[in-house]
Formats: sequence, structure tokens, C-alpha cells
Amino acid sequence: MKVRYFLGNLNSTKVTGSIAITFFLIQFLWWLFEPSHLIPIWSLMLALIIMWIVWIVTYTVCSRDSATNYTLPTVRKIHFPEDNKNSSIVFIADKSDLYSMDSLVSIYYNDDADNSGMEILLGIGYVETITSIGYPQIVFVKVEEGEKVSKIINSLRDDKKSRQNTIIKLSIPKIYLGER
Repeated sequence: MKVRYFLGNLNSTKVTGSIAITFFLIQFLWWLFEPSHLIPIWSLMLALIIMWIVWIVTYTVCSRDSATNYTLPTVRKIHFPEDNKNSSIVFIADKSDLYSMDSLVSIYYNDDADNSGMEILLGIGYVETITSIGYPQIVFVKVEEGEKVSKIINSLRDDKKSRQNTIIKLSIPKIYLGER
């Protein structure tokens, strides 16, 4: 398992560079000593083995990847349509590698009224575009039914509280796939 991990993390540029440096050092040592000077072959092999062990340990320690933790980006801005009939609410989220064009997302609201941290599904949307500076622009297209959801959507504003409590996730609930 560790061999597979090590081989999976090898960088071919670093490996070829280290091989070139190793052979350069060997040639430099041959140039440094006179041809008549006898060097036991076991000492050369020992030096090579030690250099390779040091290189492997150094490379393994330096290339150790820390676990990548993805966090959901926060909402930067909530844009409301000027005419409430023909347009949808648009959310601008922070830069993230998680979003791509036309990705389906679900939009939740963290209702902390009762301090339970309960997330209420507001509906789904899609990433319409990613702006030139990397912010995903998410269009709210399908709204869940219910009095509580309608009340939350009507109370949304482009203020700090609404932006902090709006959560955009990259998964969609089963109910939109026809499953219950």
C-alpha cells in the first residue's frame, strides 16, 4: 500500500532531475580523483545507495499532501429581479473549484430561529455563468412549495444575515429526480 502511495506521488520532472544530478555528482567525483587513485567499488555503491535513500525520504516528506477540505462558498450578493414576474433571484457566491457551468445546485436557508441549525430547502438552481473574476452566478429556478418557504423567500434581502444563512450545495434532493 505504501509503495502504491509512493509511486502515485512521483513527479517525473523531479525524478529525472535527481537522476541527472546524481550522475553529475558521480562524474564530478571521477574528475576530482586521479585515474590512478583506486576507489573501492563498494564505497561508490554505498554512496549511491545513501544518496537514493536520502532522496526518497526527502521527497516523501516534502510531497506529503495535506487533506483537501472543500467548504461550501458563502453567498456574496443576492440580486433580485426588477420585475418580479419574469426573472429569478440570482446569487453570486465566492470563488470555488466546486462549481462549473450549468451545474445543478440546491438552495437552503439555515433557519436559526429555534437554534437547531435546521436547513430548509428553498429550491434548486443552476450555475448560469462564472464571472471573469471567478464568482459563480447561480440562478434560482424551482421554488419549493409551502408557507414557510414562501415566507423565507419573501424575507430574503441583500443583507449580511440573508447572505450568511443562504447555503448553496452541489447536490439536488431525490424529490427532483422523481424519487421520494
